[in-house]
Amino acid sequence: HTHTPHTHTHTHTHTHTHIPHAGMRATMREILAQLTQKTSRENNDGESDEEERVGRDKKSAPTKMTLCSMTGLCSWYKEVIMEKGAEPPASKRRKKQLDSYSDGPLCGGTEVKDAPCDAARMAVPRPPIVMIIEDTEQFPPTVLQDLVASLSPHLAEFPVVLILGLATSTATIHHHLPHAVTSLLSMEQFDTQHPFVTLPLVIKELFLTPTLSFRLGHQTFSFLLQKFFKSNFSILNFSRGIQCAMMEHFYWQPLSFLCAKGGLEQIVHMSHMQCEMVRATPSFQLHIESLEPQRQLQLLKNDNDLKAEVQKLLASLSSYYQLFFPTMRCLFHILQQLPDGSNPFGRQLYELYKVCLERAITEHPKYDYVWSFVRAFSRTELSTVLTVCIHELEDAVSRTGPSAPLVEATSQLKIWADELEHLEAATAGGESIVLPVVQETLGERAMRVQERLRQLSSRPKPPSAYTVLLSKIIDFFKELVSKHMCCPYELPLHEVAYFTNISTLIKHLSPSPRAAIQIALSKPNHYLSSAGSCDSDTRLTANMPDVCIIYQLHLECGKMINLFDWMQAFIAVVQPDKLKEESKKKQEVEPALQARFAQAVSELQLLGFVKPTQRKTDHVQRLTWGAC
Repeated sequence: HTHTPHTHTHTHTHTHTHIPHAGMRATMREILAQLTQKTSRENNDGESDEEERVGRDKKSAPTKMTLCSMTGLCSWYKEVIMEKGAEPPASKRRKKQLDSYSDGPLCGGTEVKDAPCDAARMAVPRPPIVMIIEDTEQFPPTVLQDLVASLSPHLAEFPVVLILGLATSTATIHHHLPHAVTSLLSMEQFDTQHPFVTLPLVIKELFLTPTLSFRLGHQTFSFLLQKFFKSNFSILNFSRGIQCAMMEHFYWQPLSFLCAKGGLEQIVHMSHMQCEMVRATPSFQLHIESLEPQRQLQLLKNDNDLKAEVQKLLASLSSYYQLFFPTMRCLFHILQQLPDGSNPFGRQLYELYKVCLERAITEHPKYDYVWSFVRAFSRTELSTVLTVCIHELEDAVSRTGPSAPLVEATSQLKIWADELEHLEAATAGGESIVLPVVQETLGERAMRVQERLRQLSSRPKPPSAYTVLLSKIIDFFKELVSKHMCCPYELPLHEVAYFTNISTLIKHLSPSPRAAIQIALSKPNHYLSSAGSCDSDTRLTANMPDVCIIYQLHLECGKMINLFDWMQAFIAVVQPDKLKEESKKKQEVEPALQARFAQAVSELQLLGFVKPTQRKTDHVQRLTWGAC
């Protein structure tokens, strides 16, 4: 990543511009379009839509014509800065950072202090224009050279930071740019955040918080994680998968409005049809079966009672989130203290969350196995766990408000933390061996010591104070987990918030192009209304696309296909009368029909169904068989 002329200033930018792959003239036009568009949006924030449209119509046409040069860009930048001259000045620290663009000689031998500027411009901070080239390896080198050479002489009037995205190494810049151009750059390197670091942060902000209503089910969440780790580690594709799931959920789930913003206020306005949808929800039916018969009748017959029950269930679902996530974080910090290889729930918080989505954590086969390692914690490890858990619970109380279970848990952990702090070092509880000083041989003394040790070992060993305290803390956490970390699928009306349609997500994010291509070639009327009469009609007709006719004819052939016979069959479908006339007159096929046949065969070859062969020059080889 390279920028001009200094680094660390991209955090104080005025405008960001993404440069596409194009020639120099097209690049300048794109820069101008993005700059003027961003500026017009900033200036028209308080205007109405009509005023914004009129202003854009008046300014857009002359701007593109008059600013298509560096002189025009400098004039535009000066006007923008002068328009913001009435704003309050920035802080001294920021002003010092921004003024660093105007101190000292520039690369190329030009000094900013010799550039003409007035007092108004000096009084206003001069934020740079940040230009980002995301894929430098694929960007035309000549355009990049011209861009740097054009921007360098005008840095006094038009400060620029150029960020070059490199997927290989910094040596690519020296391969793309000659020394005369790189000497105009003040280059510094920085690395972007690794996707493995960004993914836990994204999941934490989106799903590991009690404030969000929409959530992914176990299968959909596991599918997006698997697609991330087994494809290209793209955070953008992961977020698009979440957006696709959210769109499908709010589009196809008729009760999804209950988990949207203001959904609780919409419960009183639910229609009878929507109440029937709630009654048909599987989780709500299980909830009704657990109630008394009289209450069941009220919820099935009276819509008002149903609305009150729905409001109560959604409130309990929100309370579940407020207790679930702090408890899960406490359990995660306990698991982090386990030795390597003994944690079956993963080293990331979202891995533990994925296990909790599948089933209740207490039902996991290795749940009790984990606590056996916790019983071997040292005083330091236990003190660390208590400190971190207290901090997590206090932070949850400060963010979501005081909750009685969280407040009680926090106070109890504080009591145990103080008790552990003042606890003396645990001892084995045994008594010391005092031997009288008598004259005896070494063998007799050894036998007497062994006898004394045998007597002490036969006595029951009392537990130490630390062991008793550790057992209390473990029992407390196990009770906390079993009470507040049940599986979300056990909650009534969880379908309102959880998206579990994995087949739809796979269809959109992991499509099968071969199946779609075969359907399009065998049944073109499935996509084109003018290609046939109905979906079940598989007869070859002349109004079908040529490539579809060629494809269906090639299904009747063997491994090797004779091109002449194939073309004759094609003509028989397209123009049967023309084939009879040509067979009688023994004339050659019309060039137009030959061209149509050759183009269709080329398209079929491009799709991977046939390929040329050297065994027979007038034949092609078939590549697909059956439903493959």
